[in-house]
Amino acid sequence: MCNKMLGALLIAFGVMAGQIAIAEETHEREILVSLSEKSTVQANVEEIDIAQRNILLALPNGQKLFFDHIDQKITHFDRLKVNDKVGVSSSQSSAIVLQKGGAGVRKIVDSQGRDITADGAGILKTQTFYNDILNVDLDAGNVTVKNVAGKIVTIPVENKALLMKAEAGDQLLIVSRVKLIIWGN
Repeated sequence: MCNKMLGALLIAFGVMAGQIAIAEETHEREILVSLSEKSTVQANVEEIDIAQRNILLALPNGQKLFFDHIDQKITHFDRLKVNDKVGVSSSQSSAIVLQKGGAGVRKIVDSQGRDITADGAGILKTQTFYNDILNVDLDAGNVTVKNVAGKIVTIPVENKALLMKAEAGDQLLIVSRVKLIIWGN
């Protein structure tokens, strides 16, 4: 059942937003389904500006990551040089969140912040898609939503207990949080 629910979750993400999405839980919101994935890779320092505290990294897959104005608390930064190896840890969290009320205000909210660990620096990006719930059909086991683009989509929901919590006029939020942390070896 978990695999089917996860499959429905990923289908809903693709149909509604083409994005994977985490959410803050408040008294007005309830996380219905969530998942998280973490990984760590070695990156190569391609460019470094000690004075401005900027660094450009190359990941093994060729992707480039740029971090600017690295916090002074990151003590090993001053010792890094071109061609050094650094660890890059990433995590991506996704959630579908039920928000009671609020229909009619479909939008995408982007936010970005910085994260400081014991001796690492990072970037945190969050993107939230607000979709209107138009109809809940308990017998058919699906919910009909209007997504940010204005498209009406019907999503199957196998878990009737989750479906019973939603009603027309609520919002279905798809929240995606990506976090990247770098540190020297």
